[in-house]
Amino acid sequence: MENNHTIDIRNNVDVIMMRTEVRNSARQIGMGMMDQASISLAASGLAHDLGLGCIQEGLVSIERLEQENRIGLQVICMNKPSNEQSNLTTKALQDAKWMVDEVKVETLPAQVVKITLVKWMS
Repeated sequence: MENNHTIDIRNNVDVIMMRTEVRNSARQIGMGMMDQASISLAASGLAHDLGLGCIQEGLVSIERLEQENRIGLQVICMNKPSNEQSNLTTKALQDAKWMVDEVKVETLPAQVVKITLVKWMS
């Protein structure tokens, strides 16, 4: 598996392709079916709740992680929210939190929101 790749999200088809890429990446690092489903569903749900591909464009980065004898997958979603989207970001985080091991939210310059999801192999 490539260590890191980025997908431009411009429409709903891109979100579907991203979900498939996340699941394939999880399978390639050896995750079981439940972990594959969890991280891919969390990532696609997050993209959907943030309006990526519908309301606005965004980027999704998929990366293999190795840390202290653990192997996992990191998915980063970035968008530039409008004022109406603050409620969507909150909903997106609530929906994704229970499916992954770690969630991190950062606001970057120019109000770009970066949400990082991490799922470790169980």
